[in-house]
Amino acid sequence: MNKSNLISKKEKENILFWLKGLQRKNGGFGKNNEQPSISFSYYVFRSLLKLDGIGYIDKKKLIHFVLSTRCSNGGFSNKPGGVPQPRYTSYAIFILKELKALDSGFNDKSWLITLQKDDGGFGPLGNSDSNINYTYYVLRCLSLLGSMDLIDLRKIRKYILGVKSKYLQNIKNNYGNCINMESLKQLIFLVDYAGGK
Repeated sequence: MNKSNLISKKEKENILFWLKGLQRKNGGFGKNNEQPSISFSYYVFRSLLKLDGIGYIDKKKLIHFVLSTRCSNGGFSNKPGGVPQPRYTSYAIFILKELKALDSGFNDKSWLITLQKDDGGFGPLGNSDSNINYTYYVLRCLSLLGSMDLIDLRKIRKYILGVKSKYLQNIKNNYGNCINMESLKQLIFLVDYAGGK
């Protein structure tokens, strides 16, 4: 089946018009009366990309909004004035890269690198352990930036393969129960990376 036949031209226009209506005055995207966020903006932006609808929005305002979430340490938060997180940083980098505005928004990778722990994975600053979520999003950021060479790749591969064993055992023990699909997706990406990419 041809993907272009799944929605009609009129349906596509209606979806694009609706998505355009989610853009707020500050350039970000938000639902209902909520303050725009990087996460919501990212998913709207990805939808617009899939529908070839980037021309429907104010790209300059979106860039301005994304840059307004940048924190002094170089990371990005979900909303202006928030706490930086690798997830939101990866969303911001993706948007800026697609809009060819990455140079104006992100050139300090040191914050991401400081999140690497002794075991090779990544986690919050301070006395905390590595976790799949942080590791996935930091690697995604560095990959988007073409900067994977800035981290100890042997350590990260060892961490990923160790986590894989524990996580797969957890899935086996909880077969039929709810598992965190986001973590599973992240693990699959990380194992694929550790396999030699």
